[in-house]
Amino acid sequence: MEYVFPFDPEEVVLKTRKDKTPTVKDVKIVHGEEARAVLREALLPVYTPRYLYDMVKPPSTIYYRVYRRNGEYGVFLLYEWPDQYIPPHKYDYEPIIIIMDKNLNIKEVYTDGFHYYIHKEKPPPLASTRPHIVVNAPWRSMEVKWSEPRDTDVMIYPADEVKGTVAPTKIQYLSDKVLQRLRSRSENPLAVNEKLIRNPFSVRYAKHWETFHEPTPEDLARDFAKNYGISRVDLIIMRIKLFIESLADKVKAFLQGLWSTVRNTLPSTQEEELLEEH
Repeated sequence: MEYVFPFDPEEVVLKTRKDKTPTVKDVKIVHGEEARAVLREALLPVYTPRYLYDMVKPPSTIYYRVYRRNGEYGVFLLYEWPDQYIPPHKYDYEPIIIIMDKNLNIKEVYTDGFHYYIHKEKPPPLASTRPHIVVNAPWRSMEVKWSEPRDTDVMIYPADEVKGTVAPTKIQYLSDKVLQRLRSRSENPLAVNEKLIRNPFSVRYAKHWETFHEPTPEDLARDFAKNYGISRVDLIIMRIKLFIESLADKVKAFLQGLWSTVRNTLPSTQEEELLEEH
């Protein structure tokens, strides 16, 4: 099947209104023609092994934000599917961060290697082919390849090679309103670290984060320890303290729930008086 990239500037109109997203100094959100040019290079073709197609399928939406900082572009992409089969749950998100130079050459790609663990890829020396993404598992972990697609792989974006059609994938700007909607879902809300969305360049300095997820209190304690040279003993004490506080909150919630259940099963004062009369 001939590969034709269906991302035409006339077909996709990028929103140009200003975003209120707070970013670090010198990191600016890019809109309009500049963003369009960057996206054309950042939206890489996506493949999956043919035997996985029925469990993977094309993404329903790709959300994006384009940033510029000191002559580089940082693109945050969020691939969304309505569900996941293994393990089963509603909604599936796969974040990707792409760093490009001012000439739109890809310098670094950060993907969800496995269960939100950040995996970094850089182009090999003298790379001559355009990279592509391979979704290599039912839970849609991704890897970047600087080689020709394998004969056993089929394209799922921008074309659905199995069906012989353009992939039914929407390209949507990740506005604050959209981000809030994704984070507010009652089932499987988006849990990507806010800092990576606000400033994708920060992924370079997040060696201690390891994952795309929002950091837990334990992650923050470990981060604090590494940055400020706290001893291993102090870190263990902090972790024990966090565990005790978390356990205390859980016990308190359990006792409150138990008391509420018991109280609702007890007869009211009026019912008790009627029982005594009979």
